[in-house]
Amino acid sequence: MLSAELQGRIEGLIQSTFPEVFVVDMSLSHGKHSALILRIDTDKGISMDEIMEVSRAVGWMIEEEDLIKSAYNLEVSSPGVGKPLKVLRQYSANIGRYLAVQTLDGKDLRGQLLTVTEQGISLEILAKSKKKKPKPDQEEEGPLHIPFDQIQTAKVIII
Repeated sequence: MLSAELQGRIEGLIQSTFPEVFVVDMSLSHGKHSALILRIDTDKGISMDEIMEVSRAVGWMIEEEDLIKSAYNLEVSSPGVGKPLKVLRQYSANIGRYLAVQTLDGKDLRGQLLTVTEQGISLEILAKSKKKKPKPDQEEEGPLHIPFDQIQTAKVIII
């Protein structure tokens, strides 16, 4: 388990040294092969050079300050395509792209991400079928607002 102190030190280093980079996810596994896993990104996507720079800085800080007492591997990478969005900044960086969203009540939605607020997202839902016409008593729906506390997973998709 990752201590709040270690997490805060890593996030502080990244924010002060690499202001364009944000942390998506961080975990520390213990066992035979302990690993500190750090997923990072930027608003425009992250390059291998940026990943290597962050990895060097984080590794150096951990070693210099002896923040992890046992042997460990440091794994720094981007979140990866098709991985769930986890932080608000990821959603904002993907405005205009298409998402697959599964809600807590089991709905599977697909649509274009239009807006992001502190409370949730707005999606322009993709039509299920172009042949299907709405019934006369149904109005065309506008964007659908989904609060973050109702999202189980959201992933960027290519359509």
